[in-house]
Amino acid sequence: MRFIIKEYINKISTQDILNFGLENDVPLDERDAEVLHFYLKNNWEDLLYGSPLPIINKIEDKLGKTKSKIISDLFYMYKEKYKDYL
Repeated sequence: MRFIIKEYINKISTQDILNFGLENDVPLDERDAEVLHFYLKNNWEDLLYGSPLPIINKIEDKLGKTKSKIISDLFYMYKEKYKDYL
C-alpha cells in the first residue's frame, strides 16, 4: 500500500493543495501551499506512519496557529477515515 500512497503523493501539486484548501475552507496562499507541499513530499511516511506532531509543529511555525489548527484537524479526520487503507 505504501507504494500506491507514495505514487499518489508524488503527483500532488501546489495547485492541488490550494484547491483542497478552498474545498475545505482553509485560507491558503501560494506560499502556504508550497510549505505544505514541501512537508507532504518530504515527510509523508512520518505523517502517516510515525509521529506527525513534530512536522505539524514545524508547519505551525511557518503558517501560524489558526491555519495549522484547521490543517491539523483535517489531517487527523482524514487519517482516521482512511486508517484501514494505510
